[in-house]
Amino acid sequence: MTCPFCPLGCDDVTLNGSQRGVDVACEIAVRQFHAALNPPLPRLGDQTLDALDWERIETQLQLSDRPVVECGAATIEEAKRLESLASAGLIRIHLSGNPADVAVAQTAGRDGFLATTLGDLFFHADLVWVIGDVSASLPRLTQRITAAAVPMVSTAQLSLAALTALHGFTGGQSDANPAESESNERDSLVRLFQRLRSSCYCAIVIGDLPFQEGTEVIASEMLQRLLHRWNETSATTDQVGSSTSNRFRWLQMDAQQSLRSVLRWRHNQLCSLQWAAPESVEIRLGDSTVGCAAVQVQIGGPDPGPEGAMCYLPAGIPGVHQAATKIRGDGSVTLPLLGQHETKWPPRIDVLQRLVAGQSSR
Repeated sequence: MTCPFCPLGCDDVTLNGSQRGVDVACEIAVRQFHAALNPPLPRLGDQTLDALDWERIETQLQLSDRPVVECGAATIEEAKRLESLASAGLIRIHLSGNPADVAVAQTAGRDGFLATTLGDLFFHADLVWVIGDVSASLPRLTQRITAAAVPMVSTAQLSLAALTALHGFTGGQSDANPAESESNERDSLVRLFQRLRSSCYCAIVIGDLPFQEGTEVIASEMLQRLLHRWNETSATTDQVGSSTSNRFRWLQMDAQQSLRSVLRWRHNQLCSLQWAAPESVEIRLGDSTVGCAAVQVQIGGPDPGPEGAMCYLPAGIPGVHQAATKIRGDGSVTLPLLGQHETKWPPRIDVLQRLVAGQSSR
C-alpha cells in the first residue's frame, strides 16, 4: 500500500499482524502506522477519557474564535474540507514552513527555477546533490537513491562563503594564496565543484537546515543564480577536464503539497488574509511535522503527551482507515490511498469540524 505519512509516498509498505505494524525500515511509517492501528484513548491534560466527551472537551479547551489549524499530510479530500472551513470563517490554515523552505519558495516564485520529479531523478539524473539533512523528514530518500544506483554527494550546510567560492570557481577566480586553515576547505569545495560540473543531469535536494541560520534568504538566491549560471554555460575543459553540457534541477518534496494545490485551484494563490495564519498553531491534524511545537489539540497520530498537546483526540486516518488521494511531494502524480482497516473513531477531518463547530456555537 502507499504510505500517507510522508511526501515520498512510498508504495512498498506492507502491513503485518505484529505490534510494529509495517514491514519497512522507516521510523515515520513505523510510528504512524502503530498509532493508527493501536490508537491511544482520548485525553484531556493528564486524564484519560473512555469516549469523546464533547461537552467536557469543549468546556475545558480555550480555543480562539477561529483557531489556527495545521495538517502537513493532508489528503486532497481533507484539503478541500479545510479550505471550506476556512472560507466559512471557522478556522485559519497554517502553511508556513521552516525559514529555508520559505526562502527557497520565495526565490522560486520571484526568479523561477528548473524543477525535476522523483521519477526523473531515478531515470535521468547521473548525480544527486543533497544540501542539509533529509533523514528526519524524508527518511527513505537516500535509501531509494542508493537502490536506483544514482551517485550522490552531500553537503551538511552550505555557507555564504562556500557559495561565493563556487561562484568564483565558475568565473575562473580563486584565492591564489589561501591561508592554511582555509586550504582544506577550499580543496573540498574544488572537488565538489568539479564533481557537480562534470555531471550531465544533477538533481538538487534541499533538506533540513541547509543554510546557516539567518542567511536563508540570500543563500537561496545565491544558489539559484549559481545553478542558473551553470545551466546557461557548459563546463569548459579547464574546469572539469572535458566539455560538459550541464542540467541542474531542483527537487522539492513538500509535505503540504495537496493542501497548497487545493488552495491554488480554488483561489489561484496561496496567501489570503481570510484564512492564512502566521500565528501559533492551536489544532494539529496528525503528527504532521518534525520537531513541532506544542498545541492545544492534536487529532489522530501518536499521542505527544500533555507536554505536546493539552488534548489528544483519536481519529480515523486516511490511507489506513479511509480511502483517499494525495499529491506526491514533488507535485507530479496523484496517488491513491487505501482504507483497509476499520476503526470506531470518526475521520480526523470530521473530528475537527465537530470541534470547531461546537466551539463557535458556545
